[in-house]
Amino acid sequence: VWEACYRRILTRAKTELDASLFLFEIFYIEEDVDAPRPLDVDAYNESIHRLAEEFGARLIPTNAAFDDAVAARPGALWTTQDGVHPNAEGHTLMALEFLNQAEW
Repeated sequence: VWEACYRRILTRAKTELDASLFLFEIFYIEEDVDAPRPLDVDAYNESIHRLAEEFGARLIPTNAAFDDAVAARPGALWTTQDGVHPNAEGHTLMALEFLNQAEW
């Protein structure tokens, strides 16, 4: 259901807008990067990868970027307490990853 809804949004964006599409992976941060995640980000990210390929969108690998960041600095420095929503540092990381993928 989630992938079908996302596909409808992307189809409409592709047909109604003259814009490049960028799809961001989702992430969930635990302090221990090897700990099981209560949210199955892999399944969602597999859908995002398929949709990026299907729509010719650029993929922003934010899940990997956050995994690398947490390996260097504690997860609490990147997100709010829920591990899902980025704080200012997390948004900066996402912006830098976007700029890198956009070849800016």
